[in-house]
Amino acid sequence: MHKSFQFSLRAGLVFALIQFCGVQAWAADPAPTPIIDTLAANGVTFRALYVNETAGNVSGGLKKGTSVSHYVFAGTDIDLGKLAGWSGAILHANIVSINSSSLNQKYIGGGIDTQENYSPFPFTRFSDLSLEQTMSLGAAGKLQLQAGLMGLSAYFARSTYACEFMNHAFCGAIWGLSQDTGTANTPLATWAARAVYRPSQHAYAQVGMFMSDTSLTDPNTHLFDFNKNNFTGRNWLLEAGHETTLADEEKPHYVRLGGWYLDAPRKDVYYNTAGKSLAIEGGKPAVQNSGSGAYLTAGKVISRASGSRNLAVFGSVLRSFSSGEPIASAIKFGIVKTGTFAGREHDAFMVGVADTRYSRQLVSFLSERRSLNGGTDPVHQHEYTLEVGYRAELAPGVMLTPNIQYEINPTNRTFPNVAHNLNDPLVLGIKLTIDLGRSVGFSRPAK
Repeated sequence: MHKSFQFSLRAGLVFALIQFCGVQAWAADPAPTPIIDTLAANGVTFRALYVNETAGNVSGGLKKGTSVSHYVFAGTDIDLGKLAGWSGAILHANIVSINSSSLNQKYIGGGIDTQENYSPFPFTRFSDLSLEQTMSLGAAGKLQLQAGLMGLSAYFARSTYACEFMNHAFCGAIWGLSQDTGTANTPLATWAARAVYRPSQHAYAQVGMFMSDTSLTDPNTHLFDFNKNNFTGRNWLLEAGHETTLADEEKPHYVRLGGWYLDAPRKDVYYNTAGKSLAIEGGKPAVQNSGSGAYLTAGKVISRASGSRNLAVFGSVLRSFSSGEPIASAIKFGIVKTGTFAGREHDAFMVGVADTRYSRQLVSFLSERRSLNGGTDPVHQHEYTLEVGYRAELAPGVMLTPNIQYEINPTNRTFPNVAHNLNDPLVLGIKLTIDLGRSVGFSRPAK
């Protein structure tokens, strides 16, 4: 096992043991800061986050190895009503920076990324730079309008519990949505607009339009490259839902039903421009000019003790209606137990399973490429992911989550010339999350 991975694992276990033995280095959040409190009173609040995801495969894949992925996020919300008298207006500004290495790309040889914040290239960009305006409709509810740079999964297909996990099959929007839609998935942001109607406190319906922009996947696109946009189409989304929180319901829930329609071109995974097999005949991929799909995501607290200690279940399903997509459907289910022991209200134990079904076209393409390279192993259509983890709060805002992941039938989509199936990998991971705003005391909620 890699030395850096051994050190991270040992350090995490030592810190967790110290906390469980009752040695609390920080008993409470840092004391309020006068300047920050003054800004918050005037509508200016801050946030900052650092996430380190270290993973190593102890078996399976092409070879054993370890990789580390770094994620830094910082942002502010400015209530223009408090600051400038512009009632109902909020300016959002978030910046994200990622520098990562992928265990799946380097050592496993394929499969769904065991580090959800992996990026194929380092970047620093806006993940949100938008203006939001909320208007009261009287007894009819509220209307919220928002426009600017936005990431799709920050506002659609959200899950309260999915990002407790480290594997990309769970965290963020339903895995497969970004690939099927071809538009920005958080943390990448594209020019977008959305409208949300809230007839009541807990019910809502929203529609969004996100531009498909090829410059998003260009490593040479930088933070202030606002004019380097190569729009190829739009992704339209519609979603309706109902949600409650621990603050207003004993056993809160959320349910979101949505769908999308994309009118941007993207490459077919099987056919070339002549309507023949890419793997056998070669040539250029055929182009699909539209696509659609639907999703359902939900979660529910099924039991609750004192305070925030509770047991919750969640799940989601996605289905693409388009041929030639890499992913046909994705299903996941999980359990999250928050507040595991007395005095450990912010710890959590989680278990998740996921089933990603690849399209028949992708399976046919990979099968033909394998056959051309002398392989005879069948290409599996389903890839299964299991993750078990425990999140321990080491200090206010500092969370360490050791996890175990196991992938069954990891696809060799990344390396289609591999002539055999990849061995199922067993992965040990550690996710370190530091909420800098909470840990150093500069983040205060607006009042």
